[in-house]
Amino acid sequence: MRVAGVTYTYTSGPMVYADTILTFVPATPWEDGDTIVVHLLRAPDSLGNPLVPMVYEFYIDQTPPDIYDFFPPDGGGSPGLSPLISAKIYDSGSGLDTSSIIATINGVDFPIETTTGLFWDESETTATLDCSAAGLSFSLGDTVDVCFSAHDNPDWCDPNVGTECWSFIADEGGPLVALISPDSNSCSACSSQGFTVRISDVIGVDISSIKFRVNGVPYNVDSIGVIYDGMFGRLDYLPTEPWEDGDIIHVDSLAARDIHGNWSDGFLEFYIFIDLAPPIVFGFDPPIAGFSSSSSPEISFVIADSGCGVNPSSIRFTVEGNLFTLASAGVEYGGDTITFDSGFHGMVFDDGDTVNVCVTNAVDMAALCTPNALPDSVCWFFVVSSSGPEVAPVTPMSGQWVSCDSAEQVVTISIQDPDGIDESTIEFIIDSVSYSTGASELSFDHATGILDYRPSTPWEDGETYEVILYSAGDSMGHGLAAPLTYYFYTDFLPPETTFVLPEVGIALRPAPIWVMAGIIDVGAGLDETTLGISINGVWHNYGDPGVSWFDDTLVYDGVFTGDTLFAADTLEICLRGADAIDVCDSNWMNTCWEYIATSNGPVATPVFPLNGTAVSCLDSLVVMHVADTDSHRINYTSFLVEVNGVISSGWPTIHLYDDAESLLYINPGTRFP
Repeated sequence: MRVAGVTYTYTSGPMVYADTILTFVPATPWEDGDTIVVHLLRAPDSLGNPLVPMVYEFYIDQTPPDIYDFFPPDGGGSPGLSPLISAKIYDSGSGLDTSSIIATINGVDFPIETTTGLFWDESETTATLDCSAAGLSFSLGDTVDVCFSAHDNPDWCDPNVGTECWSFIADEGGPLVALISPDSNSCSACSSQGFTVRISDVIGVDISSIKFRVNGVPYNVDSIGVIYDGMFGRLDYLPTEPWEDGDIIHVDSLAARDIHGNWSDGFLEFYIFIDLAPPIVFGFDPPIAGFSSSSSPEISFVIADSGCGVNPSSIRFTVEGNLFTLASAGVEYGGDTITFDSGFHGMVFDDGDTVNVCVTNAVDMAALCTPNALPDSVCWFFVVSSSGPEVAPVTPMSGQWVSCDSAEQVVTISIQDPDGIDESTIEFIIDSVSYSTGASELSFDHATGILDYRPSTPWEDGETYEVILYSAGDSMGHGLAAPLTYYFYTDFLPPETTFVLPEVGIALRPAPIWVMAGIIDVGAGLDETTLGISINGVWHNYGDPGVSWFDDTLVYDGVFTGDTLFAADTLEICLRGADAIDVCDSNWMNTCWEYIATSNGPVATPVFPLNGTAVSCLDSLVVMHVADTDSHRINYTSFLVEVNGVISSGWPTIHLYDDAESLLYINPGTRFP
């Protein structure tokens, strides 16, 4: 036999064989952690038959489980009076028998198998006793003695039992950390603004643990400007340098722990805003030294404070010495803007009157130190003016149609005021483009009061142009009561025909001349009084005999004039007409075309039977000679034949037309009687 690498025989080794059991007793005890490999090499029977060799191994575990990492820590404090108590338990040999775990609290055992609240976390190898679930609660400051015990899980001999004990002080958790003053997000008018924080714990605060940051700079109780009073649990901070207007004090990461190592719950963080400037007054309407076109003007101004904001109840202002507040009738307040309706109080000013306004008081809403107030009254004035320049379009007028070529294209506006015009105030807008008199397109004649605009790019056909004289003021600063706005239209194309009858190019039969033509103008519209029609050079105008106009259609009827078309005549027709342009010359239409007159058409002559003759043939075709006198070819599809009152236009009645002989054969369709 070989045991742990040493070969033994039965006679020489410490072996005993009895009742088929071979026992080996080591001369020296094995040590903890050993792995023992056993080889049974030889054991023949009485006949000498050999033993099949065998091998196996086993392990030595003489060390109890390791119990460590106590919570609450040894000598420390608990985070509550019914805390969680835990320890890690680990056995590297035969493994832990988790059913053996016992927590002993102040001498009382709590086995894991019978205790509610004692549980094992395999992944963390941690046993935890939930005192609250187990019905355990301690008094503040109690010393709690704790033992955890457990044994391992060997296969032979008694298990190894491990026990570890420690103690902690019952505590309610970390220190209380709370802001006393000022409130978070407070607005302060103090240049030396600091803050006070309560940091207290019944067990005691670990002063060395107190830390915080002000605007990113770290502080502790030893920092300049920081004072901690342990008796009252009060931390005070004062800046070493005065704050400036608009500064924001940002305090964060403020925390502390007690003497047992319990940290405060989270980090205290807050802001304080510094406002050292008074409100400002601006946004005057009417503006300072400006003008109002209303005799009972609406007056508005803005009182704003970029820090704490304005205290509305502090606002006082006067209009011509009359005192008003935001509670006064006729006063509206919104978005820092105060609006005062002077008409609500019956204030009516004459043209040229000066109106004086003063803001006499306004204070911001700083909650700390004395709020910032206006150091002096803010006053301004404006002048009432209801007689600005008079303006009117000259050419084109509102709604007019313009056909001027690029050299004649112009917009003129009359701007009249007895005090003269301040040319710098003129703002002229056309087609959404703004011009002043400094532009090459725009000029103003002070002698005539005429504003003249000539486009640098010619106007286009069929456009609508919006004209706005947005502003123009006189030498006294009086502006327009309202912008002048109007429209004009462009039309550079003449009227046009939509149809002509008879159609152009067809041959006409001799007859009184008759012509119809549709005429429209898609821009300014047609001036019907300009319409005329020429018959071979002779003009017949709108209103003349034979000329009529209705529904955009011109008709000439030669019956009323004696104009007749004879065979082989050439007929020249011309039309003229203009659109209804208001500015510059109208656009004229002049268009001509020709017709050719044929003869009186085909002539039919009976061939068989002749008119009035007697016929003895019962079944016979009627034959007629049909030919055109000016040798035009006959359109045989146009034949109409009437036999005994029945009209036919095709076969079999019209039996055949011989084009070469100009003979038409007619089948009566019945036997002659």
